[in-house]
Amino acid sequence: MDAEHERVRADDPLRVLFHDVGHLRGPVDLETNVLSRLAEHAAVVTPAPPLLSKRSWYVLSAFGLVILGLAFKLSTPSYSGIGTMHGLQLPNVTAFFNSPWALTAMASIVFLLALDRFLGGLKQNSSAI
Repeated sequence: MDAEHERVRADDPLRVLFHDVGHLRGPVDLETNVLSRLAEHAAVVTPAPPLLSKRSWYVLSAFGLVILGLAFKLSTPSYSGIGTMHGLQLPNVTAFFNSPWALTAMASIVFLLALDRFLGGLKQNSSAI
């Protein structure tokens, strides 16, 4: 190392002390002592409830199915009713749901929420034992 880039001078008393003492090893039972002291103060783990309860899953599923059904019904052209109004442009919802990005995003959300529900159920069942 260059002398100009050193952070500690060569004649620093602490550096000289470490140089004189050399490498030291801890006691043989150091790990056992530390782990036994840590075991005395073990933290109590309380399980967190899932983000969505079962009732919320049912409500969101029903709401999603209703919205999805309405979107498909309103996006298909019809010859009577709202589909024949001039100047009214209805979005093509089927094209949105055929997009791989939209499908991946929706599948990821459902998967992560289901995983949260599953793991939350495991934690609650294991704490009851």
